Amino acid sequence: MSEIYLHRDEIYKQVWERPMRQIAQDYGISDVGLKKACRRLGVPTPPVGFWAKREAGKKVRVPPLPPLRGEARECVVIRPPEAVPDVGELPRPEVRVPKRLDNPHPIVRKTLEELKGAPVDDYGRACPRNPKGLVVRVSPAQLSRAMRIVEALVRALERLGAKVEMTPRYRDEVKAAAVIEGEPVDFSIWEPSGRKKVRIENRWSSYDRFTYTPHGRLELRIDEYVASGKAKTIREQASKPIEAEIGRFIQSMYATARVLKARRLEREEEARRREERQRERERIEREEAYQEWLRQDLVRLARAHEEANLVRTFLAAVQADPHQCRTDEQRDWIQWALGQAEELDPLSGDGEISRCLLPPEDWKPPAKAAPVSAVSTDHAWLYSRGAPWRS
Repeated sequence: MSEIYLHRDEIYKQVWERPMRQIAQDYGISDVGLKKACRRLGVPTPPVGFWAKREAGKKVRVPPLPPLRGEARECVVIRPPEAVPDVGELPRPEVRVPKRLDNPHPIVRKTLEELKGAPVDDYGRACPRNPKGLVVRVSPAQLSRAMRIVEALVRALERLGAKVEMTPRYRDEVKAAAVIEGEPVDFSIWEPSGRKKVRIENRWSSYDRFTYTPHGRLELRIDEYVASGKAKTIREQASKPIEAEIGRFIQSMYATARVLKARRLEREEEARRREERQRERERIEREEAYQEWLRQDLVRLARAHEEANLVRTFLAAVQADPHQCRTDEQRDWIQWALGQAEELDPLSGDGEISRCLLPPEDWKPPAKAAPVSAVSTDHAWLYSRGAPWRS
């Protein structure tokens, strides 16, 4: 999701030229969010009735942009809300909650064993240590009912083709979740607690303390940060028990799974495009390195040919001098030097000196020479003159 940067000067001009509702629509946020951003930027906004007075032709005052002071910023970053994708809707299934847990699902049985005898936290909910099963956080009084609801939910998901199993997570973590259309979806059941303030008094001091008591109404939650267009938390109401909302909760779980799948496919596609861009950059860099090598090789061949011709010209002058060809030793040296000129000249042999303009498959860029340390370059002349080392 792209971020939007709001600068003081720009947003100040905009909010006094058009109504904030129109500007907020351009940025994809609400006018309340835009007003909060202006407050963080220290930008004054039009008061109520400003635009009505302006349209009526009345004189209105536009305050100047004040200087930065306090916690005001020069720029803020906002993130528009995530668009809700169209993932289709699953028909609401009918789910019946059993009256007894005669043969519970293996994960339900494991969760029940963890919760039985588990300590109760400050909110009155059973909280096992190092849980490995489903997330069920209810009071001991609601435990039997909550596990029957979870059993009905798990069985309904399996009838629809989904699974509830232990799934691997980050850093070798294993967690129980519903696997819907190949995507793990975390869900939980909670019992909220009501807060009550109690006055504690003793002979030394008095203070307020909050106590929490579970109120008996359960909640089904989807623990995923996505916008699926469906309710992620379904709360029990006095007129509608949570047992009647399991089908709607399953609809939300499927919508969430499809959003997660679309996100995963988008990430995989982005990773594939990123790899393609990386391969293209490597190809271009390899071709550029090959072109540089071709240029260096061309210069090397030209210099070798020039040096060979220079040697031949020199030897021709030597042969023309009668004082240089008097002995057999001098004539042998001239023949040896002519042979060296032939070896230097790339055109003297039968080998192909032209190169392919594109790098062959087996071509590798030449290794770069290791940089010479500053100490060795600064003091190399000392060694050539036999000077002693000085630290």
